[in-house]
Amino acid sequence: LGLDDPIGDHLAPGLGDAEHRALTVRELLTETSGLRSATASEGVTGITQVDPDVVRQALATPFTYAPGTTYEYNQRAVDLLAYVVEQAVGQPFQEFVQTRLFDPLGIARSDYYWAKDRSGNTYGYSYLFMPPNDLSKLGLLMSASGSWDGRQVISTDYVRQAVSPSPTFACYGFLIPVNSADCADGISGAPIGTFSFAGFGLQNSFVLPELDMVVTWTGVFGNISDYGPSGVLRNQSELTYTFFQKLLASVRDVPVSIPGPYREPPIPPPSPTRWARPRNPAVRRRTRKR
Repeated sequence: LGLDDPIGDHLAPGLGDAEHRALTVRELLTETSGLRSATASEGVTGITQVDPDVVRQALATPFTYAPGTTYEYNQRAVDLLAYVVEQAVGQPFQEFVQTRLFDPLGIARSDYYWAKDRSGNTYGYSYLFMPPNDLSKLGLLMSASGSWDGRQVISTDYVRQAVSPSPTFACYGFLIPVNSADCADGISGAPIGTFSFAGFGLQNSFVLPELDMVVTWTGVFGNISDYGPSGVLRNQSELTYTFFQKLLASVRDVPVSIPGPYREPPIPPPSPTRWARPRNPAVRRRTRKR
């Protein structure tokens, strides 16, 4: 499975049109698929696991941008990526992850729950529920360049690429937020070089390479906003910023730069089409044919 493979190389004939099949693995990893996003409405159907088939939905989603040109967070693109991996390895996605990633780290199958849609496709973008000690292991693995207990679980080269900023967005690698030289505050308050696994509601494992440190927390938001509940939901930087401000102030053995006072950015105006997508016309046409 090459990073620049067209995903159509790994899909059954006739699944998806030519434009969708031409998407590459790298475009899905860097969130530059160009597919139209609907974060909130997809999140609701995901948490309730009522989606009939997220793969076919992704392959029927219209394009907002030309693939590879623009970063925009897209959930269905990651669902599609999980399916492509499954097809490439010839093994159910979660079995593959358990065998090749979780077992070497000592993460038992009984430790976590990872939701699927009604067709059995894993939600690649979310709904992996695991305790913080296991989430920490993923951060520790990445901090060690993919090595665990003397075994190279993930290739060093892949880890390097995964935590490097993509050409289209300096704050993002392969599904991983990064603080690069050109994106000093992608992870609010954290030092340059920090990267993280970032889950909904601030479920995070932060890796600070220069301090040889991994920080993991789980919870539900917790940030404070001057804009009330809307600000708590849409400006999630305060808690992270304040935490790193206090953490870095406690470091004594190496020189560190401590962030100054937190200043909350204004809330951008709402964009209904960004958060909820009207019913897909292609799906509506297929329904009428039945």
